[in-house]
Amino acid sequence: DRSKKQIPPPDISKLKLGDAGEEWVAYLYQKDGFKVIARKYEVIATKKLGEIDIVCAKQKRLYMVE
Repeated sequence: DRSKKQIPPPDISKLKLGDAGEEWVAYLYQKDGFKVIARKYEVIATKKLGEIDIVCAKQKRLYMVE
């Protein structure tokens, strides 16, 4: 499929399982034409409310991936 970007897969061999999964998912999004804007984005009000694993964009839309 020509719409898929040709980027090399990340080396996840030395990462912990959760980090490896997150790295692989970010790779798949990038390969599908998404631009990764942030990783491990912290949501803070008066205290830390949580974290969004991946924030990415495609065609003027913002996507949050948990």
